[in-house]
Parts: sequence; C-alpha cells; structure tokens
Amino acid sequence: MLNAREIENAIVEEIRLLLTGTDLAGVEIGSDCHLTRTLHLDSLMMASLLIALEGRFGRDPFLEDLSIADVASVGDLVRAYQPVAAAPALA
Repeated sequence: MLNAREIENAIVEEIRLLLTGTDLAGVEIGSDCHLTRTLHLDSLMMASLLIALEGRFGRDPFLEDLSIADVASVGDLVRAYQPVAAAPALA
C-alpha cells in the first residue's frame, strides 16, 4: 500500500515526463499546482497522464463514482488515487 507522499511522487514523476521539452520542464510541482492553469496540461496530456497512472497503479479511479471533472490539482489526483493504490490490481 502506498502512502499519500509516494502517490504524489509517482504523479509528479509522470507529469515531469509529460512536461519534458516544454517551457515548464523545470517547474516546481506540488500538491497545490493546478493541472491546467499552472502546469498547462491540455486534454491530450491529461489523457496521457491518466493512462500512465493507470499503468502504474493498476486501476482507474474514474471508472466508478469519481469524475475527472472533479480533479483540478495534483492534490486532487493524489486523493483520487489513494483508494486505488491501496486496492489490489485488477487482473
């Protein structure tokens, strides 16, 4: 089971990969960073991020009650993935 800090580190790592080669490549990324306003992630980048996180954590938290529209910041993503990271991966 991953704790919130480990989940945040994994999310930040994936975001850094997405930002490689952009003007924001070296920006400080924290839980309060807004995904679109601060980090300028567009819809394609968000889709890539969610695919990478599903591969990393083995589950998608947005298949059930949670909507991606409820996620605005890195911290929101951490909270979304906490129950997923604690659950066993689906086969």
